[in-house]
Amino acid sequence: MRSLLLFLAFCLLVVMMAVWELKRLHENAYARTALRLQNDALLVSEWVKGAFQTSDYLLRDVVTNFPQSELDPERVSAEQRARWVNWLDAKRQTLPHAHSLGLFSPACIRRYTHDARFQSYFDASERDYCVKLRQYPAIESVVSPMVMSNFGRYAVAQARRIPGPGPMGNGFAVIGLDTTMFSALLDRIDTGPHGVITLIDSQLQVVARKPALAGVVGKSIDSPMIRAFIEGNVDVSVGRRVSQLDGQPQLGVLRKVEGLPLIVYQGEHDRVWLRDWYARIWKIGLAALLLLGIAALLLRGHWAQLDLATRLEQDIAQRQRLEDELKISEKKFRTFVEQANDIIYTLDLQGCFQYVSPNWRDQLGTDPAAVIGQHYTRFVHPDDWPAWHSSLREKTSSLEYRIRHAEGGWCWHTSSLTLLLDEQQCPSGILGVTRDISRRKANELALRQARDAAEAANRELQIANAQLSNLATTDTLTGAWNRRYFEQELQRELTQSRRYGEPLSLLMFDIDHFKDVNDRYGHPAGDAVLVGLTRLVQCNLRAADTLARWGGEEFVVMMPHCDADEAVRLAEKLRVLLAEQPFETVGQVTASFGVAQCRPDDSPQSWIKRADLALYQAKADGRNAVRLIA
Repeated sequence: MRSLLLFLAFCLLVVMMAVWELKRLHENAYARTALRLQNDALLVSEWVKGAFQTSDYLLRDVVTNFPQSELDPERVSAEQRARWVNWLDAKRQTLPHAHSLGLFSPACIRRYTHDARFQSYFDASERDYCVKLRQYPAIESVVSPMVMSNFGRYAVAQARRIPGPGPMGNGFAVIGLDTTMFSALLDRIDTGPHGVITLIDSQLQVVARKPALAGVVGKSIDSPMIRAFIEGNVDVSVGRRVSQLDGQPQLGVLRKVEGLPLIVYQGEHDRVWLRDWYARIWKIGLAALLLLGIAALLLRGHWAQLDLATRLEQDIAQRQRLEDELKISEKKFRTFVEQANDIIYTLDLQGCFQYVSPNWRDQLGTDPAAVIGQHYTRFVHPDDWPAWHSSLREKTSSLEYRIRHAEGGWCWHTSSLTLLLDEQQCPSGILGVTRDISRRKANELALRQARDAAEAANRELQIANAQLSNLATTDTLTGAWNRRYFEQELQRELTQSRRYGEPLSLLMFDIDHFKDVNDRYGHPAGDAVLVGLTRLVQCNLRAADTLARWGGEEFVVMMPHCDADEAVRLAEKLRVLLAEQPFETVGQVTASFGVAQCRPDDSPQSWIKRADLALYQAKADGRNAVRLIA
């Protein structure tokens, strides 16, 4: 045993040393790769900052040299307008990858654009850069997350305020930077054959990636880890993760671009940065196996010597052991009856005790001599007499019963009864062995009570889980489904529609000028309008339709087995009902509706986007309207 323990200790030491060395090598590889990736991510973030500083210089030039009086289209002739359009186009061409340049009024209405082929008028009040300039008057320049521009291209917009009175000044200038600019920046970084570098905006959209993937620009990344990093206070995060774009395990670095809604992700495939480490695993493993093999051979020789000596000792000790065992067996048999924990007794055929072991006194408090000759009914509980009576008639039986203690209480016992036969095989008596099971019976009672309590708690837990499930899928204010539940249902209905070829339509709507309602009447009145609107819409939907609160005052309705014409008729019906419905305190409100029928090639995002575009079209056309994008 000692030699085996030493061998096991040696094996454990070898394994621990191998594991420690592999851990140290892994940590070194991790640290070196993380430092290199952080440096590359820092370099890209500085390049991106420099690009936006260059575009900001161009915006400064525009807002400084453009006459503010000519932002009013009524005061500008067609000839002057054309001259300023050409001027803006000339400015735009000075900056590579700038695909648009325009001037906007304080009301976020575009007055000039660089391209005369496009209509200058464009309402940008809902765009991120306009919202930020309106919310933060002290900010002079803002950069927005990537959007699909009205020129039909993915771009990141940068806006600079035109100095002037009022929170929005005299308006602002906006330049749209094509995402190809960021792809060109990333191409300057050597990522190796299995490296990746990605530029992501604050909305988790892919702006650029190297190596490029088809259709990846504009794709949303559903990553709680990246979202938590954006919302957190740290600027750099290092860790291992699996890429959502290509499914590859990587060591990656996330770095925020200072002052911009952009994040740089620099990653390297595990098989690259761990290549040397994998090679060392084989070498260290083979060395450890060699050491363990040598130790096993030495142990085997030692055991062969010990085995020979042990056989000689066993032959000598075998006879002495047999003699000792015989003596012990005789002593055990002699004292078994007197010292057994179980009570041993005999009964005659009428049920009277003929013999009881001495430990009756210890367990039941009565002297054994006082028990001899007594009938079992003097000690057994009356309710258990029938069981005793039937057991006495059988060859072998067992029963549980209550027996009286000398102090007046009742103890639970279990007995095994065997019928004794004489030389003529006729019954001559009954042999019994009894044991106290009072503690087991008490435990069984406690177990039943605990089981009943657990079942009651489980029922309460099921009720609580049902309540939590309802809270997780419904909007707490309106009672409608929330966005999370709707997105799950949308994916399920989209799969069903494609499988069976059934039409499926989406209706998106929100309350017109709802901010004015909150500002004028207060948020409680606005909440009452949202609740009333939800009830009105629910009363006019089919059982198969799904209504959900998308966010704020915006709602969506998914309508299975419903084509675009039916959806437009329902939207028009809801629009009229809402316009005619008076709300307490607020009075009447209106809503704008956007409708889109699902196409065979639609993804959930593209389908929702078309409904959203239809909604914006309804608002642009004067609100309180229904618009369809097929």
